[in-house]
Amino acid sequence: PTTVYFEYDTNALFSNLIAQPQSTIVNDTGLHYYSQNFFQSTLLQHQIYYYRIKAVTSTGIYYGNTLTFYSDQLAFFPDSISGGLQVLPATNITNASAKLTGIAKGLNLPVSLVFQYGTTPLLGDSVVATPGLVTDSLYHTLTASLTGLQANKYYYYRIKAKAANVEFYSGTLQFFTGYPELPNWDFQNWHQDTLQIPTGWNFLGPGINRVPGHSGNYSVAMTGQNAFLNGSYLSQTNVNNGGGFPVLVGGSPFTARPDSFVCWLNYNIATGDSGLAVVYMFKGTTVVAININRVYGNSGGVFKRIAYPITYNSGIAPDSIIIAFASTNVTGPSFANALSNFMAVDDISFSPSSPGVLNSDFETWYTLINNRLLGWQYQSMLGTSPTPGNTGPIVRQSYFSPPFDYAAEVHTILWEGHPMFGRISIGQGLFELGQPSVALTSKHQTFTGYYKYYPVNGDTMQIRILVNYHGQQVGAAYLTQTDSVTQFIPFNIPIIYSDNTVIPDSASIDIRTFLSSPQGLSTVVVDKLNFDGFLSLTDVAWLEAPLENGLKIYPNPAKSKVVIEIENKPVMGDFVQLLSINGILLNEILLTPDQNKAELTLNDLPAGIYVVHVKTGNRFMKAKIVVLQ
Repeated sequence: PTTVYFEYDTNALFSNLIAQPQSTIVNDTGLHYYSQNFFQSTLLQHQIYYYRIKAVTSTGIYYGNTLTFYSDQLAFFPDSISGGLQVLPATNITNASAKLTGIAKGLNLPVSLVFQYGTTPLLGDSVVATPGLVTDSLYHTLTASLTGLQANKYYYYRIKAKAANVEFYSGTLQFFTGYPELPNWDFQNWHQDTLQIPTGWNFLGPGINRVPGHSGNYSVAMTGQNAFLNGSYLSQTNVNNGGGFPVLVGGSPFTARPDSFVCWLNYNIATGDSGLAVVYMFKGTTVVAININRVYGNSGGVFKRIAYPITYNSGIAPDSIIIAFASTNVTGPSFANALSNFMAVDDISFSPSSPGVLNSDFETWYTLINNRLLGWQYQSMLGTSPTPGNTGPIVRQSYFSPPFDYAAEVHTILWEGHPMFGRISIGQGLFELGQPSVALTSKHQTFTGYYKYYPVNGDTMQIRILVNYHGQQVGAAYLTQTDSVTQFIPFNIPIIYSDNTVIPDSASIDIRTFLSSPQGLSTVVVDKLNFDGFLSLTDVAWLEAPLENGLKIYPNPAKSKVVIEIENKPVMGDFVQLLSINGILLNEILLTPDQNKAELTLNDLPAGIYVVHVKTGNRFMKAKIVVLQ
């Protein structure tokens, strides 16, 4: 039998043992895990503690390695801080190199310092830190440059300190020498939408088309996951207004109480999903009627007249009405099939005949040009119409380093006089719904990036990441900021796991200008998002997606034309773009779902270097081509 326990002290010689900790008895030769809680209330503040395992047997006493912790840092970065040694996120990461950084402070023995690293947690390699020797208890920044690394590998690293015959270590962090797992992580991919918009109607997404109508010239059609209405929607739900449907505001003057709401619909809704046709009447803040009508199946490619009875919550007459349509079920949990949905709407009326709403026959339109961020989910159309009181769009193209290094600028805006939440997300759909959409291949330790913040009226921004395993949340990371930050600063937030036994398979990310509800028209600017360290800001050529990973371009160099072949099947909204080396869009081909090859004509271009952008699903690829005369 072996008695096992931890012993700890304020010096590495364990000459003043503080207490005799609890012990356990092991009676076999199997592998056992042993843990001990050191309660902060019993520890001295701002103090290095040394600890080790002690095993007492009939044949002698045996000790494990001596490690350390620092008593004022217990709650922060538990995997990166150990006593007077703190390992920091790697920086200047490329596919072949990285810079390691750490801190030594409060050491009461002369120590030599190295960084240990390797492609497994067992490490295996080491490099001398700068400085390599510390002989005082002052604060020291430690650095080391790694070169000759393997591409697309996870590397683990820590600090090792040696004093006389005692060795102790920091915690272990990791970094990845490959392309980031996040889509459009550096916000370089944008698309300029030129859209025809019906006057008086507001849309939540860009999947809008002007198509032949049931009568007259036009109707409005939505594709994929979209909605439109003649008012505004707030990004929160109200259990008293129809079972969790988003709060609607604005709308058109309306004082009648008709029996039915009539519209002509041409639709094709995927199995398991439903479209929506909504009538929402109110007087002041009192709900008079809210009717959420579902649209299932398809209409066979033709318009069908549909009359929905109106059920009233109150006997009073309304003063306003909002009419809304959605091409997917925004009140339900699933958007799995929404990308194939289609709904065209025309000729809205009431029975008995009542005064209608503005442009109910969709015959009046205007042209909108909107620069849309790709790969991130947000309400890209909010606040973009020329209606007085609009200050949109929510997301605007900004710069990390002008003129071609873009960042995303996220705003709380006014939409017809109502504040609309400034937020972008991955893994969220309309109205807070959706499924985690970032596929993960590792158990990441931190989430990193750069941000600026311009709060108004005491707002607090938030960056949140939730990591999941088989649909269940197993970890999270949060960053909040209340003060103004007018220059880009880096952030590094630890991901805290509730279940340490699994490797997460997906994540969702949410970036917003506010914490719970917006207090003012605040702005947050973000860029260079990543897991486990900061990518190089100067050596970026390696970040161009390799041609062998699903993309072929030939011939290159080229004279008259270049062919782009895509391995993955495109979805609606995918494209191929040709840009000048200065980022000017020269040509664009919108891909159809069955098109995996595109041909760009080069006849009129002067000789030089050009850039090809390809979007397929959530993936963005870039490659340079050479045009010859």
